[in-house]
Amino acid sequence: MIVDKQTQLKSPNHQERTISPAVAWAMIIGSFLVVAILGIVVGYKFFWEENRSPSRIEIEKAQYQYNLKHNPNDKDSLVGLGSNYLAEGNFIEAEKYLKKALQIEKNDPMARYFLGILYLKKKDYSQAEKILTQLAKDFPNHILANYQLAITYAESGKNDLAIKTLDHIIKNIDPTYSDVHYLLGSIYEKKGQKSKAIASYKKAVELDPSYEAARKALLNNGLKESDLPQMPSGALGERQVHSTSPAFQENIKK
Repeated sequence: MIVDKQTQLKSPNHQERTISPAVAWAMIIGSFLVVAILGIVVGYKFFWEENRSPSRIEIEKAQYQYNLKHNPNDKDSLVGLGSNYLAEGNFIEAEKYLKKALQIEKNDPMARYFLGILYLKKKDYSQAEKILTQLAKDFPNHILANYQLAITYAESGKNDLAIKTLDHIIKNIDPTYSDVHYLLGSIYEKKGQKSKAIASYKKAVELDPSYEAARKALLNNGLKESDLPQMPSGALGERQVHSTSPAFQENIKK
């Protein structure tokens, strides 16, 4: 008797299992996604990290470190490296280099400025106030020394001193910085002086219609979008005062 091989290998209860097309496609897509994710991770690790262009700060740090290797007392490189570490949030290294610069020239304005910012970021308001107050006295007409002092006052709860400092900037230095008017508005709002807050926020938006935070503050205080200057097309958001610009560095050295 000849027995069919397929019949011989199957048990009486054997049932063939089949996979529906939907499940099959789901498995294929899932496998593809896993491979794609692994490819992205591996590519980032071994290609992007090795081949990406260095950032401006990384380039500057390399130059300052090279300078200091050949001249450990290069004050400008010490200040520059300290400001780079500060920008990266590395306060320990920033403080080390800025203090070393001050050991070489105790009244260097750039080192003092960045050290004041460092203490402000660390919320060491007494040290920040001490440094920035003296710096503002030495440079009474410099906007950033006074502006950072006003921030220090505001964050430490000395709102009246902050208002006085901001008023000094507006009346005696330069009334066109939108950040100054926005900060003034936020302090007035904190003090419950709504009309003064709105006036300051409005001035900030008049100076810079793309100042998103000031626009939101006005909307939160009851104004309508139609009451505000039209947002410029392609606007990037709020205007910032840059403390590391060449113009600032030249100005504060004078």
